[in-house]
Amino acid sequence: MSVKKRVPPGPKGQCILGSLKDFRSHPLSFLESCRNDYGDIVHVKIINKCIYLISSPELIEWILVKNSKNYSKDTRGVKKLKKLQLFGEGLVFSSGELWRRQRKIIQPAFHHTCITTFSEHMIESTDQLITHLRTETKENQPVNWSNEITQLTLDIVIKTLFGTDQPIPVGLKSMINNFMGESNKIIDRVVPLPLWLPTPSNRIFHRSKSAFFAYIKALIHSRLQEEEPSPDLLSMLLFTVDEAGNRMSIDQLISEIQTFILAGHDTTANLLKWVFYLLGKYPDSEVLVREEMEQCDMTQPVMEWIKQLPYTKAVLQETLRLYPSAWLLPRSPITDDTLNGYPIPAGASVMISPYVVHRDPRFWTRPTQFDPSRFLETPMNSTLNYTYIPFGAGPRQCIGKEFAMMEAIIILSKLMTTFKFECLTQEKVSPITAITLQPDKTLMFRVSEQ
Repeated sequence: MSVKKRVPPGPKGQCILGSLKDFRSHPLSFLESCRNDYGDIVHVKIINKCIYLISSPELIEWILVKNSKNYSKDTRGVKKLKKLQLFGEGLVFSSGELWRRQRKIIQPAFHHTCITTFSEHMIESTDQLITHLRTETKENQPVNWSNEITQLTLDIVIKTLFGTDQPIPVGLKSMINNFMGESNKIIDRVVPLPLWLPTPSNRIFHRSKSAFFAYIKALIHSRLQEEEPSPDLLSMLLFTVDEAGNRMSIDQLISEIQTFILAGHDTTANLLKWVFYLLGKYPDSEVLVREEMEQCDMTQPVMEWIKQLPYTKAVLQETLRLYPSAWLLPRSPITDDTLNGYPIPAGASVMISPYVVHRDPRFWTRPTQFDPSRFLETPMNSTLNYTYIPFGAGPRQCIGKEFAMMEAIIILSKLMTTFKFECLTQEKVSPITAITLQPDKTLMFRVSEQ
């Protein structure tokens, strides 16, 4: 007589589709309702797939830290992204020995001293945006702030990777934007269409991807001819060796560069879009940010004056609590595991949602309220016992965390001390789920001199 396995509680859904309709139509509220109705571990059926939603800090620590070696990122969703070659086998989605080797090679490039050097690109690019806004924007003219911020963070990541000794090619930014935009559309299709089908979306995707890859390959081969390495991230990665004295392969380097460009600018851009939107919505917080910045001596070295902005840092942390770019952290157990007494088979889809955990009333007072003061005494690297995980946790915590936070503080500080911002987008702005969590509307602002 067979013994029926214990299965965690969860929504019944429809007979064949399961909870597909609910998950696709309103994923964030659906995941929150799962947590509210069924607890810390929820069984969700979507067509023929079983997903386990995890919301307990103790289980999050187990999956991401204590038993992280048994939890791979090689889930079905990740395999879908790899088919698109969106991130390749870069650090974000690689697993096992490849990931461990790459992390060791890349980690020195994100050391505190290197990141301080990269701050020069952040300051230079922000100054260029300030000049552009002063010279190209007419008084009271609405500014597409979503676009300006996205192009700024893309400019910074390209300069960090490739240096400033040569101008960014005309069309490179639009090429990357098309690649990202069409990738989001392909991922979001209800009925997957083969990529070889010559639809308009597929054609744009292939054209932009091919041009993007060709540009990266040309740069790599150009650097290999140089006698002296250039002072940029590409050269660091190109000439760094592993413990056996081997360099990264060209294909692997291309995957890592893809990851830095696509993930590195999109996540910070989303954070800053939300920050400007929230400061416009909560003027008392904007006043506190401006007062703090007025007292800050920005003639000091950047790492010194950043320390003088605790409330600004708290604004960024609170924004990441409400709107974490990485809204889902997918994992798959390599071998069978047991969570809260429930058997989790090898190969299952396990999902942790920072968005859900960050709004759990058990851990946060007034969880939907924007309140930066709750982070004034919180160290930048704290996970608050795994209730705050915008950059993940454990050995696979985002390697670019410090880079992203420094970049956001520099951009926000320079722009806020130069301009006044009035949000012209009157409709309610809500998050939408793509590869990252984004505002569902283009943010329009009126920008004027202080």
